[in-house]
Amino acid sequence: RDDARMVVLELGGLEDRPSLLVAVMFSLIIYIENRMYRTPRTLKKLNVIDEGWRLLDFKNRKVGEFIQKGYRTCRRHTGAYITITQNIVDFDSDKASSAARAAWGN
Repeated sequence: RDDARMVVLELGGLEDRPSLLVAVMFSLIIYIENRMYRTPRTLKKLNVIDEGWRLLDFKNRKVGEFIQKGYRTCRRHTGAYITITQNIVDFDSDKASSAARAAWGN
């Protein structure tokens, strides 16, 4: 539903299907960007990503760009991102992706 106050997306069933996971990720990026940037700024928005290391370590440039752009620009749209991971190293280490560093810095 487009007017839902909360949407939960579970991607656990796609772990063993990487090509399908990429297609689903692109669809989710479009959906999340539309909800974040094309809804009224008076409406508060929150995007919570559990098991964030999977997204932060996702080997796809478009996903990285989504994180960098989203985490840096959502506040002006009364939005916020929360990324949950079990290890701080996922955000800030020599092995951390540019997307992880952008999430950590914003």
